[in-house]
Amino acid sequence: MKTFEFPDMPSGETGKKYSPEDRFPEADDAVQALDNLKNLDDAGCRQLALDLVEKGREDLLARNLTRFHDLDGTISEALIKAGYGKEAADHPKAFLGLDCDRFARLLLERGESDALAAHLDKLKGLSEDIALQLIDAGNSLVVAIRLDSFPGADRGRIANRLAEQKQYMALACRLDQFDKLDGKLAVLLMEEGYANDVAENLNRFEGPDCQTIARRFLKEGRYLSLVKYLKNFTGLDEEIALGLIKKDQISSVAACADSFSETGRATIVQTLLENDCLKELADNLDKFPTVDRKKLADRLIADNEVFALASNFDKFPALDPKTTAIELIGTRYGAKAVAEHLEKFGRLDAEVADLLILRDEGAKVAKHLDRFEGIDPVVIARSILEANSYGMGAKAVAANLGKFGRENQKRIADYFIETERFDALAEYLDQFDGLNHKALALELIEKDRCMPLICNIE
Repeated sequence: MKTFEFPDMPSGETGKKYSPEDRFPEADDAVQALDNLKNLDDAGCRQLALDLVEKGREDLLARNLTRFHDLDGTISEALIKAGYGKEAADHPKAFLGLDCDRFARLLLERGESDALAAHLDKLKGLSEDIALQLIDAGNSLVVAIRLDSFPGADRGRIANRLAEQKQYMALACRLDQFDKLDGKLAVLLMEEGYANDVAENLNRFEGPDCQTIARRFLKEGRYLSLVKYLKNFTGLDEEIALGLIKKDQISSVAACADSFSETGRATIVQTLLENDCLKELADNLDKFPTVDRKKLADRLIADNEVFALASNFDKFPALDPKTTAIELIGTRYGAKAVAEHLEKFGRLDAEVADLLILRDEGAKVAKHLDRFEGIDPVVIARSILEANSYGMGAKAVAANLGKFGRENQKRIADYFIETERFDALAEYLDQFDGLNHKALALELIEKDRCMPLICNIE
């Protein structure tokens, strides 16, 4: 094992702080030994570190810690006592089996709280007491950010200490890392200007006074912030509901109806009905089980809120799908509403399909053909092709030809030609099996309809 021997200290100079030139010969043996560090084995490296400490050259060791490894705890303690705690904290991997908690305590005892805080991410398994001491020393934000460095700590006590030290920002910015906080802390943080943080993390508090917190938002005119986090509140009463509705936030109130008490929801329903906000009520109907569905459906149709009814039809289980669909189709925009929300109506029949086709919604019928039962696909295809739907119906039939049955392709292709839907036929030619492309091309030329042929010549 290669070791390094320092020269003897000059006699009579015990305790004197020598410069490297005073303590070592011209070719500083310590520096030279460091230069040869790579040639030493592990034991030699550890011995060199011990020799450096013994001879008072902690400065050299501290500056070169990255070149050492597997040093024992006595070296780290010596560095801290010599004023090199920052360097030791910066390179904890240089020490074998470092007791991070003892290491941290030594730094704190030597007044090196800033050094500890700056390198907290490199130390693990620290105790709660270290966290509390760091907070008391003014390093609250680092503790809040590096809570994972204190795995066994009671985070509730850490939160309380942060509050005691008036470190509200540190607590507020990391509320999502705490649990079961005292509800009084929520009010305190609001008073200190962290209302949004509290509202966003209400679930982190035990028994927060949601009504008081919400009322404070309204009192301060911060209703938009309240709306943003409304879903996090519970048990709000009609006062809060009406306060938000007066600020034109009725849609948000309806969407977050679960945040209100039974009386609060009753007030919301009454206000929605009085203000003809039927769509908002229909969109959130599952949150209002006491609403009479049949009366609401009748009023939606009467007020021409057909899209609101169609898009939420699954929330009206007592209504008959076919009867309702036919009634909606008879209104000004009802056919489009039903066509765009066919999936809400379950299985419909040929009568509804025919009515939709007559109202220029054949494209939607073709796309959702499987939503209809008891239909003749060929008849439906012909009806769509004959309807005046600006060519969209024909394209939809061609694009969804597989839904009409492979055995019907030839007949449907003939209807495309008969109704002169050449553009759609040529565009989706690959959908038709067994179609004579040459014969079709000649027919297009004969009818002077060459453009579909030219555009799809490939």
